[in-house]
Amino acid sequence: MPFLFRGIRRDSVIMGRVRQYFWYAIGEVVLIFFGITLALAFDDWSQERQLHEQQVASLQDLAENLRGNIVSLTSNSQTDLERLERCRQVILQVEERLVWRPENGETFNSCRYWTSPYLQSAAYDSLKTRGTDLIANRSVRASIVELYEESYAVLVGDIDREQWGFQDGVFYPVWNRHIRTLPNGNAEPSNYNALLDSEEFLNLLYSRSDFLRRSIIRQEQTLEKTRNVLSVIEDELEHQEPEYSPAFACERPRVADSRRPSVTRRTAAPGESSQSL
Repeated sequence: MPFLFRGIRRDSVIMGRVRQYFWYAIGEVVLIFFGITLALAFDDWSQERQLHEQQVASLQDLAENLRGNIVSLTSNSQTDLERLERCRQVILQVEERLVWRPENGETFNSCRYWTSPYLQSAAYDSLKTRGTDLIANRSVRASIVELYEESYAVLVGDIDREQWGFQDGVFYPVWNRHIRTLPNGNAEPSNYNALLDSEEFLNLLYSRSDFLRRSIIRQEQTLEKTRNVLSVIEDELEHQEPEYSPAFACERPRVADSRRPSVTRRTAAPGESSQSL
C-alpha cells in the first residue's frame, strides 16, 4: 500500500495536480494513524490477556491449596477432639483415684500430644511475589489476604507457638517426674500413689485440656473462614470468561437460552379474535 501511494504522489507532482496529491497525502496519514492505533490496541489487549490468564492460574492454585488446608484442618480438629476426651478421662481417673490398669497407659500417652497445623501457602507466597493486585476483584483479594495474613497467622504464629512454649517449658518437666514412656510407646506412672496426690500434675492436666480446647475452637473458626474464601474464589473462577476477548472486538451475537421454552405466536385468522389464540 505505501508503494501505491508513493507512485500516485510522484505522478501527481509531475503532472502538477497538487490538489489530488493533497488528498492522497491525507489518505496516507490516515492510514498510518489507524495502523499505529490498531497496533497499540492489540498490544494493550495482549497485556490484559496475559494478566487475565495469570489471575485465573493464581486463583486456581489458591483454590487447590485451600482444599488441602480444609482436609488438614478437619483432620486436626477431629484428632484434637479425641485427645481432649482422653485428657478428660485422665482427669477423671486422677480425681476419682481409680485403680491403675495397663490399658490406661495409651489414654495417658494420648493426652500429652496435640496437632500442630501445617497449612499450604505456596500459591499465596507466589501471589505475594507477583503482587496481590493481580487479583482484580477487590473483595476477593481482601478475603484472601485476610485469611492468610490474619487467620492463618494467628493459628500458626500465636496458638501453635503458645502450645510449644507450654509443652517445653511447663508440661514435660512435670510430666516426666510422674510418667515414663514404655518401649511400646504407652505411658506408665513412676509412682501412681504420688501421682494421685500431686496437685501439680492435676493442674497440668487441666492446663493441657484448656490449651486443646482453645486450639480446637481456633481451628474450627479458621476452617470455616477457609471454606468461605474457597467459595468466593470458586465463584470468581466461575464468572471468568473462558476466552478473553479484546476490547476492540465486535460484540458476540447473543445466543438464545436453550433452557427457556420457545413460544410460537400464531397470527389470528380473519374473523378470529386475538383472545382465542
